[in-house]
Amino acid sequence: MAATGTLTRPDADGAVSPRRARPAKRPVALLTISSLVAALLALPLVFLLVEAHGAGASDVAHLIFRPLTWTLLWNTVRLTVVVTAACAVIGTGAAWIASGPTCRVAGSGRYLWWSPSRSLTSW
Repeated sequence: MAATGTLTRPDADGAVSPRRARPAKRPVALLTISSLVAALLALPLVFLLVEAHGAGASDVAHLIFRPLTWTLLWNTVRLTVVVTAACAVIGTGAAWIASGPTCRVAGSGRYLWWSPSRSLTSW
């Protein structure tokens, strides 16, 4: 068995000689761009932390534990659940239409489910 990081290639006489694998190049441009995007997306959080630090602990606690905060949090949770369920339904339906019927009844050659793509492509 070859060592990790080596490839084997037979020579002209059939003997196998190990050959070092070339190290992969790092995508410097991709890493730079993604780091800049991550830093840009972190700016609102940094601003929020700086403002909270300057406001004082009692003011921040008063703002966090007020009734409006809990209402907004509850609305966010409900919106997240509804959007996730809607995406699951739409995505499943789109995948079903795009893939067509892939399940046949054993031995009969007929499809188990009707699919719109099957009826569109069968003409």
